[in-house]
Amino acid sequence: MITRVGYYKEDRLWYEPSTALKTMPGIPKEPTQIDVKKARSLLCNDLLGDFPFVTEADKATMIAAFILPFVIRRFDGQTPIHLIEAPVQGSGKTILASLVSIVATGKASVPIIFSQSEEENHKALAAELSKRKPIITIDNVDTSYRPLKSPTLSSITTESYFSSRILGTSEMMEIPNQAVWIMTGNNVKIAQDLIRRFIRCRIDPGEENPWMRNPKQFRHPDIKQWTKENRSQIVHAILTLCEAWRQSEKDLEVKSLGSFEAWSETIGGILEVAEIPGFLDNLEDFYGMSNEESESFAPLIQAWQEEFGNSPVKAKHLQELCESKELMLETRGHGTDHSQRTRLGRALKSANGRVFGNRKIMAQMDKRSKTLEYCLTPIQTDE
Repeated sequence: MITRVGYYKEDRLWYEPSTALKTMPGIPKEPTQIDVKKARSLLCNDLLGDFPFVTEADKATMIAAFILPFVIRRFDGQTPIHLIEAPVQGSGKTILASLVSIVATGKASVPIIFSQSEEENHKALAAELSKRKPIITIDNVDTSYRPLKSPTLSSITTESYFSSRILGTSEMMEIPNQAVWIMTGNNVKIAQDLIRRFIRCRIDPGEENPWMRNPKQFRHPDIKQWTKENRSQIVHAILTLCEAWRQSEKDLEVKSLGSFEAWSETIGGILEVAEIPGFLDNLEDFYGMSNEESESFAPLIQAWQEEFGNSPVKAKHLQELCESKELMLETRGHGTDHSQRTRLGRALKSANGRVFGNRKIMAQMDKRSKTLEYCLTPIQTDE
């Protein structure tokens, strides 16, 4: 626990507290249940009590984002992107992202906007990382026209260093990546190869125009100013929970997220000791709602099973099925029958071996016609 002023040689860190943190009391060496309860209440009720989280899991994801900046140097490996989403604008997504930065750094981070150009996004993210920003926020992502796809984001969430060309030269630079990644958007759709790199916090005020709500109805009408004024208490609460986990002798069993095992163990452990429920409990629902590809395949799988059972079938017959029942419209497009069949065939090839519900799509070559056939293979499930 780095709380003493001065240089920490092993970590290559100089700690000099800001004015706001000079009044922070010492972190208890062995936090009691009362200490943990007080810290949990400050985070869950005082800080986040006015935000309309849909489930406990959504709140747990948000608290995980607040904790991460303080423990990110503790473990090797990368961290997932924290997606804050809502059904409508003005729900409080950007404010939540700002609070994470205010607690960690004392000021709100300046968010960046994703463009339609992957090249421009690569440059923008490289620039953010080169500034050694601890919190990087991508604000108001628009996926109303197409799901989010970004090889740059995929790379950032799996590598400890980010490679980018130095502007105006042919030389490459490797930038350390120890940032906390946050993204906001409304009902965000994410491509299949990227979605597993996200965790979600969803808020829903249940109002048509939530930005018109009366500030007086909130516990803290100006939550950002309140957070700045009470930053030392919030940091103290987070570090108390971290220390309680570090001192805990419990044999913790927490959910793990593939490719982010070290993050899961640390953040999940802290939340478990703090008795904050819901860690990663919303992943299945999130993947189902946000993955447009799975969403479009689901009705096809059902109609396919009813029409052909487990028998092999060619793409042209599946195209006819889709046409008759108006399935896979976005995937097939609005071209000729040949064009739609070709696009459907590509989608089927990309889905080869994937599981949808209790069926797996399998491709095989028809030896007679030398063309691909597809079949649905039942998946064995444990009773």
